[in-house]
Amino acid sequence: AQAAAAVHQARVLDTSRRHADEAQARARELEAVVAVANAATQSLETREMLTLALDKVLEVTGFEAGGVTLWDDAQQRLNVAVTRNYPVSSEQELDQRTRRDTLNWQVLHSGQAFYIEDLMQSPEWRRGVTLREGYLSVAFIPLKAHGQTLGVMGVASRQTHAFPAHERQWLESIGQAVG
Repeated sequence: AQAAAAVHQARVLDTSRRHADEAQARARELEAVVAVANAATQSLETREMLTLALDKVLEVTGFEAGGVTLWDDAQQRLNVAVTRNYPVSSEQELDQRTRRDTLNWQVLHSGQAFYIEDLMQSPEWRRGVTLREGYLSVAFIPLKAHGQTLGVMGVASRQTHAFPAHERQWLESIGQAVG
């Protein structure tokens, strides 16, 4: 009976710790959204606000790299606005986003986020910067204002990463706050 009680108590303690960890993670996510929303409503320069947003997303997700591209209507292309932890050659490659077969282009024109948990299981997207740099998981989030997609934030990890529904919702709320 004592052994059963001890096992039950250990399970309750484990569940409590897990709930506390999840609550802390949600609090960090909420803090990031508030920081990005505040930056968007202040008179910060666009680049400064995008840098803050990207840094917050990388901090909360633990992903290693990311970038923000913005649509240039006059040139009909996506231009790199901010990057973190991409080599310079990759930035130049990212800056050539007029091709319609890129995830950035698809997210920009569909207005829908795109998540890949394991690029090794998605051969159609295993190429370019992502492949060369060894990234396994990516998320591309539309940056929207007034229903229009103005750009895309992409983040990448060298570890496979499941994107649970709450995290997808959080990332997409960052995209709304930035726009």
